[in-house]
Amino acid sequence: MKDFTGRIKSACPKVNLGSLIIIVLVFVLGWQLGHKDYAVRIENYKPNVKITNQPPQGKNVDIDFKLFWDTWDLVSSKYIDKKAIDPQKLYYGAIAGMVAAVGDPYTVFLPPQAQKSTKEQLGGAFEGVGIQLGYNKDKRLVVIAPLKDTPAYKAGVLAGDIILEIDKKDATILSLPEAVSLIRGPKGSTVTLSLLQDGETKPKEVSIVRDTIIVKTVEFEAKSTKSGRKIGYIRLSGFGEKTKGEWDEAVSQALASAPEGVIVDIRNNPGGFLDAAVYVSSECRPQRPKFLPGQCRIGKGGLW
Repeated sequence: MKDFTGRIKSACPKVNLGSLIIIVLVFVLGWQLGHKDYAVRIENYKPNVKITNQPPQGKNVDIDFKLFWDTWDLVSSKYIDKKAIDPQKLYYGAIAGMVAAVGDPYTVFLPPQAQKSTKEQLGGAFEGVGIQLGYNKDKRLVVIAPLKDTPAYKAGVLAGDIILEIDKKDATILSLPEAVSLIRGPKGSTVTLSLLQDGETKPKEVSIVRDTIIVKTVEFEAKSTKSGRKIGYIRLSGFGEKTKGEWDEAVSQALASAPEGVIVDIRNNPGGFLDAAVYVSSECRPQRPKFLPGQCRIGKGGLW
């Protein structure tokens, strides 16, 4: 038995007790760090943000932005879902909040994608359902007007309909650009609107298949009264990139029909480019009105 024990000892290398303890400690520490790596990375997370400061031109603004950056750091380091932290979205969100602080639902900041959608509509063509959006006197999102012969028009959507939900999303918390973005989409896809129509107490759901919408902002039609008088009717539904040319064409058609009078209908006109509005209003006044950026106002009665 003694010889057997001796052979075992001689076969095993000599291990220093201190070295053994160090090896065990290193192993345990490595194992712990491996399992705690995610927590360590979250704790030390800092978004890669490049800051370029440019003070407002010609303005003496005395504002301490320490609270802003403290909040930025707090959200970046403490918010649990790190994948949801997008510095670009935080930046756009901060600007949107600043603009919203003026309290005007028509004064909004448009991020690039929303700006793209707006330009598409004012450019004369987009993919959607064919409704113009705005707000009523209670600042609720409403249909200003469905465009004639569009999917929304054919589905029975009416001017003044209050939009409660868009694809089950609460429309009361959406800005105008956000609502537009949700309603638009690829041709052939479907959007479901929950609408409360005038005089009704229960909302109704309308599913509409999107299509390519061609927006003509000015249309002419020759009409006659019951007494036989010839009247030229010009419908002005917005102020887009092509409004000037469309207006000139409609006026030429009206003059060619030799009417006794002309009606220019601007009801449910949501607005658009200022220069187009100035151009049209200049045609309707004996002397060209002088409108300057910052001095022009858009009211319920139009441009004034």
